[in-house]
Amino acid sequence: VGGPAGWESWVASKVAIGNANGLIEEIDVPPSLQVNDMFVDRLPLTGAGPWWIGFPKSQFVKDQKQAAAWKAIIVRKYVSNIAGQVTKSPSISLFVRQKQPDGQGSYVDALITPPKGVQELNQGDTFDLNIEWVTFPYSVDDYYGENEAFRAHLQENPASWKTVHREAVGNNLSVDVSGGEVIEEYPLVIRGTESSIDLTITGGVGAIPIRFEGLKRKTCKLYDGSGTLTDELYDLGYDTKTSTYSMTFNLLLDGKPVSSWTLK
Repeated sequence: VGGPAGWESWVASKVAIGNANGLIEEIDVPPSLQVNDMFVDRLPLTGAGPWWIGFPKSQFVKDQKQAAAWKAIIVRKYVSNIAGQVTKSPSISLFVRQKQPDGQGSYVDALITPPKGVQELNQGDTFDLNIEWVTFPYSVDDYYGENEAFRAHLQENPASWKTVHREAVGNNLSVDVSGGEVIEEYPLVIRGTESSIDLTITGGVGAIPIRFEGLKRKTCKLYDGSGTLTDELYDLGYDTKTSTYSMTFNLLLDGKPVSSWTLK
């Protein structure tokens, strides 16, 4: 979890790590560390995925005139095959990228790494990953969106690891489809095989990105479970190799444990 120049005044006092079941540990950032010091070296993330690393106990040491956010990584899938050794959970390292003057704190980077003991990668070694880089408002005062469920969560859990855990587990979707096939579960990608695609989604928090691809026409419409035409905006794409279209939506699924949709 790095950041561009705008994050240079950002410092962290703790790093939270966890899995599908919740918090594994909150790791203190020692104040005595110097630039490039590694204070966590290839720590395996245990338990069931998705796994996550977050910085809710961080801050900007310069005055922020705009809403502020903290950073996190969600690892939904990790499989490495190195010299025939298969590993199905990630490891992380933490180091200091830079120090703020006057003892104001450390800018910390988190790295997804090969397992401890791996010294080199060779031809034939593989990694299969699904990783999200996410930012979250520190508090409800930093949130300017319209998702009332998320607003209520922030009100109860300001600057908390529970926010990234909510995202990791809540968007670990279960999807049933007819008239198409699931290519990716998050972001959700459905390849159409029929003129009408029906899907049922179990789970979902926030706005879920979903792309329908392999469409024979660009005039398809999206309907909710009641048969009502949705007013969701979408992005229309065209694949010149297959002469098919794609439609990408953001569907707000908070408060809908199970939802049904039809594209036709």
